[in-house]
Amino acid sequence: MSLERYLGDGQRSSGLADELRAAAPTISALARLCGSALCYELEVRPSLSLEAEAILFASRKYGSFELKVTNAAVDPVDRFIAVHVQVAPEELFALRLPGDAAATMRWFEGFRELCAGGFVVHHIDNDFSLTSAGFEKAKSIQPNDVQDCLRRVGLLQEAAE
Repeated sequence: MSLERYLGDGQRSSGLADELRAAAPTISALARLCGSALCYELEVRPSLSLEAEAILFASRKYGSFELKVTNAAVDPVDRFIAVHVQVAPEELFALRLPGDAAATMRWFEGFRELCAGGFVVHHIDNDFSLTSAGFEKAKSIQPNDVQDCLRRVGLLQEAAE
């Protein structure tokens, strides 16, 4: 049984508070980063962290992401903004480790690397996808290179397909 987080007395919060709760400033910053990378394409792609490569590998089939937050979780790490990668039709997988803030942030920062490198484009709201360069890079990543990283978040079965 899990405890529900107390969310207050039910009164409406201001628009700014709602935007902050939905991580709008962070999503907007990532959207701008994606746009800058697309407008000023880098000649040499930066080296990528293991988490960034694992995100590419996990997204190689569908290439679709959502950034999501929840305010109802008891564990603070479960309330962090997290990258959700599409692993099957209508199925997203959250790239986070409950109770492990450092690991969860490495996944998030891996996604930021992909945005900065021109591998990801922002579409609308919290929706992102791989670019053509992202799909190409994803094809080059070997399963053995990222399997331990994916195993830690429970995504190994989907990655092996």
